[in-house]
Amino acid sequence: IPVGLKDYFNSSKPTQDPAALPLVQDPELPRLLNAVYGLAIPDSDPETAGIQRADLISVFLTGVEGLNMPEEGTPSEMLRLNMSIEPCSTTCSSLGVLGGDLAGFPNGRRLSDDIVDAALRVVLGVLLPDHEPIAETIGDGVDANDVPFNGSFPYVAYPHPGSDADPH
Repeated sequence: IPVGLKDYFNSSKPTQDPAALPLVQDPELPRLLNAVYGLAIPDSDPETAGIQRADLISVFLTGVEGLNMPEEGTPSEMLRLNMSIEPCSTTCSSLGVLGGDLAGFPNGRRLSDDIVDAALRVVLGVLLPDHEPIAETIGDGVDANDVPFNGSFPYVAYPHPGSDADPH
């Protein structure tokens, strides 16, 4: 969803999400990455019978077939979780399903999942057969939280202060 429409999209009802389908199929981010870094804009998979960017529809709107796609329902941006998948042990991948870990994003969202890196890779076409090699490695450079997670609620640490309240 383009930055200029995020507030509108986020305030709409999930039943209205199908109206955003053209924006999901032709996202703004690859065009921005192309303009700034010269990265190729991914094309659709020729095997999806003309459905533009079916990979994005699956990850962000309908769920992944065979993993967390319900049998019926309206395509919508929501968290989907297949409870029959066992949680990972010490071999969790921060990339979730992209890293071979079916218990991670987009099958739910653990605190340790690197959603930014996974989403960047998907948007740049890592799930397409002829994707650019950069789609397998691109990331934001933040690979771990700077403060350990708590063992009980609240699991995340308090936010860092925006500024020193008493600078003098």
